[in-house]
Amino acid sequence: MGGDSQWEGRAQMKLFLPRPPLPTEFLLDAVANDDVSVSPGSRGYVSRLQELLQRLSDYPHCLPTTNGTAAIAVAAKVEAQRAREEGRAPEVVLPPYTWWPAVTAFFEEGFRVRIAAYRVGRRTAHAEELLEALGEETTTVYGCHLWGDTVDLASVAVEVPPAVRIVEDACHTSLVEGAYPAIGDYVVHSFHRQKPIAAGEGGALLLRCRATWKRAVEVGHWEYVEEAYGEQSSRGQKYRMSALNAAVACEVLEQFSSQQERLRETCSAFVERASEALESSHPWIRCAHTTGHCLPNDLEGTASHRAFLHALHEAGIPLYGNPYRSPARWLSERYGLSVSACERIQAAHEEADRQRWFPPVSPLAGEQAVEQFFRHVEKGGRS
Repeated sequence: MGGDSQWEGRAQMKLFLPRPPLPTEFLLDAVANDDVSVSPGSRGYVSRLQELLQRLSDYPHCLPTTNGTAAIAVAAKVEAQRAREEGRAPEVVLPPYTWWPAVTAFFEEGFRVRIAAYRVGRRTAHAEELLEALGEETTTVYGCHLWGDTVDLASVAVEVPPAVRIVEDACHTSLVEGAYPAIGDYVVHSFHRQKPIAAGEGGALLLRCRATWKRAVEVGHWEYVEEAYGEQSSRGQKYRMSALNAAVACEVLEQFSSQQERLRETCSAFVERASEALESSHPWIRCAHTTGHCLPNDLEGTASHRAFLHALHEAGIPLYGNPYRSPARWLSERYGLSVSACERIQAAHEEADRQRWFPPVSPLAGEQAVEQFFRHVEKGGRS
C-alpha cells in the first residue's frame, strides 16, 4: 500500500495506522547494539530514553521496562518489600476498574486488597473514593488515570499518612499537556501503540527517591534463583527494556509535541466526521484529548446507549469495545476476593462497556487517515 498509512487487521476490525517514521538504519543500529544497561554512564538507547524521560517529567530517576504492566509489577514488588521491612503487612487500595494484570501484580506480592467504591459515570476511582477506601493498615494507594478520566492524586497525597506510598498509573496521560502533573512516589508509563507515547511497546517507572530506584533496578533485573524456585531455576523473568523498544520510544519522545498536536487534530476530525455520518443533532461523541480516545458523550440509560450503538452500526462505524473484561470471578476464586469487592469490580466493568469507546483510526494517523476511513465507509466498506 502506498501513502503514509496502511490498513492493518486487528480483532475483526481494521485500524488505520501510520507507518513508523524511523529509518531502517536506526532500527538496525538498535538491534545490533542491544544495550540494556541502566547505568548513567552508558550511551545506549535505554540510557538515552532514561535521560529524556527524566528531563521531560522532572523525575530524577527512571527504570525503563518491557511494558507498563512490568513497571507496575516492579512497583508492587518494591512496595511489598518496604512494608515487610517496616514490620507491616502490605495493603493496597485499588480502583474497581483498571487493566487487570495491574490488580494481580499486587495480589501476587501478598497484598491485602481494598477495592475503592464505584461511581456511575466515572471510568476510574477519583480522590474521594480512594481516600474512603483507605484503612488504618494501608501501605499503598494505586491511582489510575483512564480513558481521559484523570485523578487528582495531589489531594490524595495531602490526606494520606506519610508512610503511605502512591503508585500512579499514568499510562493514559504520559506527559500530556492538560493532564494533572504526576506526583506519585512511583509513576508508571506505557509506550503501547494506543497510549500517548505511542512507540509500539515498552514502559517505564519514574521515581523520586534514589534508594527506591536502586531497589527497583534490582527487581527489574530479577531472575528466578535455585534456592527459592528449585527446578524452575533455569527459567528467568526480566523486566528490562530492549534497545529496540528504547530506540523507538526515544524517537517518539523527540517528536512528542508535534505528535500531541497530531493526536488532537485526529480526534477532532474523527468526532466531526462521525457526527456527520450519524446524521443526528445529538452530540453522541466527544474526544478526550489527553488520551486520544473518543467517548460516548455521557450517555444516560440503556435506551440511549442502544440508540448510540444502532446509529454506529447503521453508519458503518465499528465499535471498539471494552478490552478490560471483568476478572472478578477469577479474582474471587484464586485470591479469595470478597463478594462486595467483586460486586464493585463487576459494576465498574459493566459501566465501562457503555462508556468506553474509541475509533478504528490510530490517534496519530492524522486528518488524512480520518478522511480515507470515512471514504471507505461511504463506499459501503465494513470494518
